[in-house]
Amino acid sequence: MSEERVSIKIRLKYSDVTTFQQRFAPFMSRYGMFLPMRQLKAKGTLLVFEIFLANKQRIFKGEGEVITTYSPPQHSIPGIGIRFTALDEWSHQLLEQILHQQFPLSPLVPQLAPAPIQVMGDGEKATREELPAVSSPGPAVATIPSGGPIGRATSNRGSVTGASAVASPRPHLPLFFGSEEEIPATGPIIGIDLGTTNSCCAIVENNRPGVIPSRYGYNTIPSIVAHDERGNLLVGHPAKSQMLLNPQNTVYGSKRLVGRKYQSPIVQIIKNRFHYNIIETERGDAGVELSAEPFHLQEMSALILNEIKEIAQTHLQQPIYRAVISVPAYYNDNQRQAVRRAGLMAGMKVERIVNEPTAAALAYGFGRGLEQRLLVYDLGGGTFDASVLHIHHEVYEVLSTGGNTFLGGVDFDNRLIDYVVEHFTRQHGVEVREDPVKMQRIKDAVEKAKCDLSLEDSSALLVPYIAVKEGQPLDIKMTLTREHLDLLVEDLVEETIRVCDEVLHAQGLTPQDIDEVILVGGQTRMPLVHKRLTDHFGKHPHRNVHPDEAVAIGAALLAFSFGRSDKIRLIDVLAMSIGVGLPGGRFKPIISRNTKLPFQKTYTIGTTRDQQTELDIVIFQGESDNVGDNEYLGTLSLHNIPKAPKGKIQFEIRFQLDFESLLTVTARNLATNEVQEVVMNTQDTPQDLRRKLGMPEPPPESPPQTHLEPALGHPPQQFASQTPMAPMKAMQPEAKSGGGVLGWLKRLIGK
Repeated sequence: MSEERVSIKIRLKYSDVTTFQQRFAPFMSRYGMFLPMRQLKAKGTLLVFEIFLANKQRIFKGEGEVITTYSPPQHSIPGIGIRFTALDEWSHQLLEQILHQQFPLSPLVPQLAPAPIQVMGDGEKATREELPAVSSPGPAVATIPSGGPIGRATSNRGSVTGASAVASPRPHLPLFFGSEEEIPATGPIIGIDLGTTNSCCAIVENNRPGVIPSRYGYNTIPSIVAHDERGNLLVGHPAKSQMLLNPQNTVYGSKRLVGRKYQSPIVQIIKNRFHYNIIETERGDAGVELSAEPFHLQEMSALILNEIKEIAQTHLQQPIYRAVISVPAYYNDNQRQAVRRAGLMAGMKVERIVNEPTAAALAYGFGRGLEQRLLVYDLGGGTFDASVLHIHHEVYEVLSTGGNTFLGGVDFDNRLIDYVVEHFTRQHGVEVREDPVKMQRIKDAVEKAKCDLSLEDSSALLVPYIAVKEGQPLDIKMTLTREHLDLLVEDLVEETIRVCDEVLHAQGLTPQDIDEVILVGGQTRMPLVHKRLTDHFGKHPHRNVHPDEAVAIGAALLAFSFGRSDKIRLIDVLAMSIGVGLPGGRFKPIISRNTKLPFQKTYTIGTTRDQQTELDIVIFQGESDNVGDNEYLGTLSLHNIPKAPKGKIQFEIRFQLDFESLLTVTARNLATNEVQEVVMNTQDTPQDLRRKLGMPEPPPESPPQTHLEPALGHPPQQFASQTPMAPMKAMQPEAKSGGGVLGWLKRLIGK
């Protein structure tokens, strides 16, 4: 046996780990593999082998010994048989995934007796050196058949700091867990509208923007991820098609929860609205459970983005590494960071996060040379945004923005679902809410009826055999009218009008100052929305922008403008104030709402007690004077402070916002001019925050609240006064807000 250790580096022609698993499965056993290559090695040669994807990301590394060789003409595929002697931890995990695929084993794989395989250290990360391409002489694998999508994002190890970081890679997910620096900054940039209900992708080709259709010919892709009964991962249309029979393992509407803490009031309020299980991750974020396995919500968004990426790659016939992704204008910093992280996990460099109303305005005004002030009314599946913009040729200046990340088409559906279920229960005395399959059947029927009522005055609702009573099958059979639907959701529409007025008032504007109202989002097809906007603004809303595609088109146009002399100029604003918590639970804004971006501001803070060595700065985002009503972003912890009398050590705290409203906070010791060690901690419990803000324990349990009251931001009596029908109270399930975690910040100051 030769003592020389030969290093082999192989670069494959496909760019995703899933394809690698499928192509190499027949060539791998638990103890060895067949490696196709032209330059054969002698038996007994000791090897260090590394396999890389087309994007130069290493996915398989180990050591072994050549125990057999295969060469033409006896064999159609030249190569060597290798016995594994050591594999790194990642390769061990990937090998287990490959073995579980149960592909027929190729006869070229050496027959090996069980032998121990050592676990190698991680070693250095994948290199960026030029590796042998599949078409060049040497260790090529062109003989392994290829096909299917051009690529999924690769899986890799890595870490990211901040609230949205994922703790560890998932070998069984087609996701990337490396750093942004490892992704090539080449190729076309696609525009993505990552929606609550549906997502959309667009690209500019030959100077014309267009939507990239899904694998099934639709212009949108359902934002749904699922495990089927066999545990297979489904994304998009396949996930939606099995939703009716498998609702517990089908994740939909995750955009409403991504980037939010599990213990936040809003998550606690709506978590029981979903058929799947919402859990708390190890970082305290809201997560989900599929087939009894925990997942981060960023992973759900990343899987949807990865599906979009694959569709774009198939359409364009080239790898996609870059994207512009839209988010609701009213997303906070945690949510924006989570979406950016999801894009990275999908193997894409996110060139820009753009607000949805701004993207829609781009789709409306691009290349038209307009001079207008417009309001973008964006009522999607799960969120509502209203933004006022001034367009001056290719300059798009956002003047004011506002919204509600828990108001959308889903809430309209829920009103109608509650009405139908309540009607059925009163009629037959049978409760169906506890059965997720039955509720999913009702949801599908109600959603279709709601869409029909945008075109017709009435719709027949039929859900056959929904229950059995005394041996007799029961159906839901009723006629829904547009007038009845309008009464059920009138207060939701009025809430959107209130937000519009609030956005206008912030800049001293009135409805008469708006030249055009642009409609975005599927729920804007509802006639009641058109009527109220026409009455309120004195003009019909603009209908020439496709409500489902405008945001993706705008994101693609923004991407298209990068590097051009006639580049689009966006002047965006901060949607919600950012500030710090003060003793007693007061909120001090540092950067005010509607501040133009980018922006930075500094303020000085000193130690508050003698010999203090640590200082915590608790950061929130929102508009209330009470921290309990705002979104907790994290705690900036200053460590290793030199001991000194109270107030002697002072720090300059800098809050910096980039073009995307993403926040960076730094601290500088004014005495030494050194930047102190800072750690953004996002895992504080309510008890931690009370202690840091010097606040008392919460008061006894407060009266119950409805599901929708906190989401809409109304006091109970105001919300009730807007409800047009007496039965609505019975249709709103109640949740206690005083005990447990529901009021974790809401009750910090004993409101």
